Amino acid sequence: MLEKIPLETMPQGKKDPAWMAQFKGGLFKQGSKQLPFRLYEPEVVPGQTYPLILWLHGVKGRGDDNQRQISAGNSHAPAFFSNPEVQKQFPAYVLVPQCPDGKFWINFTNLRIRRPLKMAMALVENALATLPVDPTRVYVGGQSMGAFATWALLAEYPKTFAAGIPVSGGGSTRKAKRSIASPVWIFHGASDPIVRVVRSREMHEALQAAGKSVTYTEFPNGRHDIWPAVFTEPNVAEWLFANQTQAVKRRR
Repeated sequence: MLEKIPLETMPQGKKDPAWMAQFKGGLFKQGSKQLPFRLYEPEVVPGQTYPLILWLHGVKGRGDDNQRQISAGNSHAPAFFSNPEVQKQFPAYVLVPQCPDGKFWINFTNLRIRRPLKMAMALVENALATLPVDPTRVYVGGQSMGAFATWALLAEYPKTFAAGIPVSGGGSTRKAKRSIASPVWIFHGASDPIVRVVRSREMHEALQAAGKSVTYTEFPNGRHDIWPAVFTEPNVAEWLFANQTQAVKRRR
C-alpha cells in the first residue's frame, strides 16, 4: 500500500514571489533514486475529490534544489494554476517534479520515456492513492523538454490523462495517430529557434487526420519562450478542466 509522502514548507528567497511558498516540497524515492517535487494543495472539503495537474518543466528547471522547476522561466504555469482566482473556480492539486541535473524526461533520439519521467508517473500514482484526487480529472502539460515529455505520456498512458497542454515541443506523429486519446491544446511560436514550429504543426496535423480532439495556437511572432502568452490566452483553464476521462478503479 502506498503511503503519503511527507511535505514541508520550503525556504523562500528574498526575491521569490509569495505564491511559491504555497508549493510545499517533497522527495519521492524509488530504491536508490529520488525525485524532488513541489505540490500545491487546494482547500480540501472532506468527502470531495479534486483534479490533479502534472506540470513538467524545461531544461533549465533541472537540479536537486526543488526550486528551479517552479522559478524563473518555469514559473508561469505553477503561478497560473495556483492563482487564487483560478483556484476559486477550479480548485486543483498542482504537482511539479524536478528532473535531475544532466538527465532528461525523454530520450530525444527515439522519444521514449526515461527514468525521471517514469518516476514522475509513479509519483502521480502515489498522489492518486493517498490524496483526494479525482482519477477522471488528471491533466498533464509542460514546456520545451516538458512538452516533449507531455506528448510521450499522452501516448504511453492514454487512459490516465483527461487532457494535455504541450508548449513549444514535439512528439511522435505515429504514436499520436495510434495511441493518443486525450484532447490536446498545442502551443508554439512561429519563430522558435530552439524547437522548430514544424514539430507542433506535424503533431496537430497527425491528430486532425486521425480524427482526434486537438486545438492548435501558434503565435506569429513568438519565439521559444512563449509561456507568458500561453497563460494569458483566454479560456486555458476552462478548456482544461472541462475534460474528463472514464472512471478507473484504483486501490487505495
